[in-house]
Amino acid sequence: MPENEKPPAMRVGYLLHLILIMSRGYYGLYVQYLADFDIIKISIAMLSKLFSSGNGWTFGLLYMSVGGFFAWHRNRYSLAILAPLLLLALVGFFTESYFIMAYDLLNPSNKGNTASYVMLLLVILLFLWSVNVNLKDNPIYKHLREQSLFIYLVHPWFLFLGTGIAKKFCT
Repeated sequence: MPENEKPPAMRVGYLLHLILIMSRGYYGLYVQYLADFDIIKISIAMLSKLFSSGNGWTFGLLYMSVGGFFAWHRNRYSLAILAPLLLLALVGFFTESYFIMAYDLLNPSNKGNTASYVMLLLVILLFLWSVNVNLKDNPIYKHLREQSLFIYLVHPWFLFLGTGIAKKFCT
């Protein structure tokens, strides 16, 4: 694969993430303003049933492939440039989330967090910021990497169990 070409998983991840955003985060826009167009209405209804929640395919594939891309293409970026960009991305993310909630654009079947356009930029900038942090070598880092992988792999079980327990106590 050429140096600057994105891996195929990243392209598929972009597509699945855009579908998730359309079917969850901006669902109200399509229903309200494009309801007269049957093809759009039917497409969004189908997509919202297929991709009703953010999961490993719609979030994980994209974020893992972006992380892999930057891990293989290690460039150092100035913290003086990253800091204002990160601040702008944070403001943009909170603004976008506010408007999605305030104008009731979420899919009614949405069970939690919002799929967002700006969130991807925010995560990329946070990742680039963390890559630029210089830490002295320490054997604890290997243990921390193993623990973070373990948490990543088991967190769906905690979400599943936590949701089940909450349903038992709240109903």
